[in-house]
Amino acid sequence: MLVQELSKPPEQRVEWLFFFDADTIILNPNIPLSAFLPPDVAPDAASKSEFNSSSIHFLPNADGGGINIGTFFLRVHPWSLAFLLRVLELPHVRPELKIEESWNTEQNAYKHAAAEADHREHIRYIPRHWINAYEVNRADSEESIFDGLTGDLLVHFPGLRADTRRAHMDAWFEELENHPAKWRVPFKETTIEAETKAYWYSLAVAEHVLQRLSKTLDTKLIAGGSDRETVGRLDTAMKELQSVIWGKANDWNAITKLTEDVQAYTE
Repeated sequence: MLVQELSKPPEQRVEWLFFFDADTIILNPNIPLSAFLPPDVAPDAASKSEFNSSSIHFLPNADGGGINIGTFFLRVHPWSLAFLLRVLELPHVRPELKIEESWNTEQNAYKHAAAEADHREHIRYIPRHWINAYEVNRADSEESIFDGLTGDLLVHFPGLRADTRRAHMDAWFEELENHPAKWRVPFKETTIEAETKAYWYSLAVAEHVLQRLSKTLDTKLIAGGSDRETVGRLDTAMKELQSVIWGKANDWNAITKLTEDVQAYTE
């Protein structure tokens, strides 16, 4: 599908593709997929408009085990094709990673490819429940639990045993047929609009602070005279914020706190 879109003239292409596993059910068709995408411009003047959403091409999500590729957004862009080809080749060209020994080879390949320096700046993890709420088995019983919110986009069934997954999905089909209004919450009545605004704003501010940190560090290194301890603190702060932006941006509370903590270094 990506190759097909890229073969079209640019003005005829869709901008983004949304991928989801076969074991997902749409709960709320009132949620526009565009609501989750990065805005074209910085969400607020406080970010000094240095937020460059055009360089973001891959929007995955993560759980406690790391990246989960049950659902994700991928921009129609040559970078995306190169990234997918890298995912395919990685188990063969990096045998020391032992990707094929994982219980989920494909997901493990995505994890390693996403962590590579050439790719990280084009990837932003978004909150999982937006596009990948789970129904999973409780650890202490045969019961399952839905970890999303009423009004969320979909439910996904990762990790459920094959012999029980169908029963869980059938139960959801019955629930949606009997109580459609409960789950088809109007978009404006959900928390999605406020959450996405808060997320992209916090990320824009964090990236602005990161750029200021980098400039401050460069200035001190060029000017000389700065003690090694000060330079070390700046470098550590920059790397910590960079790591959160690249790998943990789905937790915008954490990114906001870290941004506030390191902002003093730029003043």
